[in-house]
Amino acid sequence: MPCCAPSTASPHRTRRRSSCRVIRARPKTTNGLATGGATTGARSSTRCSHLVCARQSSATDIGSAATAISRRRGSDTVSQNLGQHRLGPEVLSLFDHAPKRDRLHVRGRFRTCPIALIDEEVPRRGRVLEIGCGHGLISAYLALSSGDRQVTGIDIDPRKIAVASHALSHLDHSSAHLEFHHVAPGELPDGPWEVIVIVDVLYLLDRSAEFALLDACVERLSENGVLVVKETDVVPRWKHRVASAQEIVATKILRITAGSSLSFTPIADIAAHLRSRGLEVTSRRVDKGYLHPHALLVARRRELIYHLALAADWANAQGSSNDYRVSSIGRHLDEVGFIHCSFTHQLQRVADTHYHGRSDVVLLTIDASKVNSPIREENTEGGTDLFPHIYGPLNVDAVMSARPLAPRTDGTLAVVE
Repeated sequence: MPCCAPSTASPHRTRRRSSCRVIRARPKTTNGLATGGATTGARSSTRCSHLVCARQSSATDIGSAATAISRRRGSDTVSQNLGQHRLGPEVLSLFDHAPKRDRLHVRGRFRTCPIALIDEEVPRRGRVLEIGCGHGLISAYLALSSGDRQVTGIDIDPRKIAVASHALSHLDHSSAHLEFHHVAPGELPDGPWEVIVIVDVLYLLDRSAEFALLDACVERLSENGVLVVKETDVVPRWKHRVASAQEIVATKILRITAGSSLSFTPIADIAAHLRSRGLEVTSRRVDKGYLHPHALLVARRRELIYHLALAADWANAQGSSNDYRVSSIGRHLDEVGFIHCSFTHQLQRVADTHYHGRSDVVLLTIDASKVNSPIREENTEGGTDLFPHIYGPLNVDAVMSARPLAPRTDGTLAVVE
């Protein structure tokens, strides 16, 4: 399927990953996001839409006692001391001019949350949204960890956003792209986002609001977006009791965390809900050396790509070697070097350009994670719209469905049902 001029050489080739996941080869951007910084009580200018009745703010670790105990655990503690975080001193220095209470809070949070492990799960490039960013600690870490990320942090607490915005003024914007916005409860910025991060927020919601927020996040993910969730699990029970007691103090007594009730949902239930929404989910414990039962969940949209095939070519592949080897109309894989494919937003344009009026076209929906050959995102004409190309035969068991496309009266194909 011609998505660009056929060529056996690509200006944006990348090496194959062993997992055969889609490999992005985007040109590095030098344009950062404009710095935000809502003042106290000011509403963000970010376009938002009402979605869920959320009471979340960034979950916070108030426990100086927990910090002290964690620091005494020695070499078994994961990322507990500043020296164990490569970016620790640089990130924390952004808050040197914050009020003492906030500065101590941020440092305690840094020592008791596995931020470096969260960072490892966030792709190094793309638009990143952190929901419930609080003082902006994790958003700042993510932005400084990779200059190719464009990070936006949002929170319903105007005071914390003011602290985050002040910290932002000390950031070198030539090396990091970061902004903060205050939002009203129940509002989320429009997508799509390559990554959405939620750290210790869901337990501040009842289960229905929690799942509604997750659903809203799924809707805002880009085509191959990633949702990263760090939450407090319910096991082991002694750690759960420590975390529960701390959060009761934070929400009921000190009131430094917004939330009228606590509802700790098992991480397995969160994973099951996201799987029911069609995402591929992995989860793991990240609480070694911590007093809190930290659990980290990563949910990805199933990586789907598409190919417009002629019905006869697809039938031949199924009846012969179980490999499909046609690059596009009338051109073989051996001739071109790869099989033309498209993402969802490119399909109709490709169909209208190259398959107008044909009644023998089949739309192949392909699970990219199951393709045996390497996949590269590129534009062989040098444009910015990147297309997925399969560099090798397409194994037919990676094809999830093959749907015949009927032409409309004007000759266009009904790609979207």
